[in-house]
Amino acid sequence: MCGERRRDLERLWFENYHPVDEATPRVRRLPFNQTFHITDLYSAEEREASAAYNALRTIAHAGNAMEGRLQGSNGSRILWQIQRLR
Repeated sequence: MCGERRRDLERLWFENYHPVDEATPRVRRLPFNQTFHITDLYSAEEREASAAYNALRTIAHAGNAMEGRLQGSNGSRILWQIQRLR
């Protein structure tokens, strides 16, 4: 399954967790073309209590992921996540 799109996780994320994710506004302020660790986007308290972070950690297995924010063509923006699947 490496490198394959997970539409089920995309749908779950956008319908349930994206609207309440504390990290979303922080990601939008990060500089382009740099990588960062997913845990850097949440405070210690948020990592304990955040529904969004805990869904990333448990359902998506992305609690140890690296992300990169890229600037695409025509003003598009890309968030690329790299993670180790179990």
